[in-house]
Amino acid sequence: MGNEPATVTHIEYDGHGRAVTVISTREPEFSERDRLMILAQRRADDVPRNAYGIPVSEAIDPANRDAFEVPLPDMDFPAATLARAQKKYSKTYPDADMDSLRWSVRRKSQPETPA
Repeated sequence: MGNEPATVTHIEYDGHGRAVTVISTREPEFSERDRLMILAQRRADDVPRNAYGIPVSEAIDPANRDAFEVPLPDMDFPAATLARAQKKYSKTYPDADMDSLRWSVRRKSQPETPA
């Protein structure tokens, strides 16, 4: 959204070639569509939502009692790898203060493929 606005300058000269009026007009940074999208997003951001992103007014409406479903979960592979590593670490070091450890997850370096 938003483009770099262009600026157009119009110069009026007197009979002696001297500039007497200089008017620069800049295009708007956002189109009407951009402005409408920004306003719609702001309105959506103002709606209180529950932990699942559903507006609270819909979530607590008794008419919606059977309106929702729970799909199968997605696997978060970095989180699963971390959980396995933490479990293995706690078995190897049973006296470790697991709450004080700060873990990170990173992608394995990929071996270079020959060209």
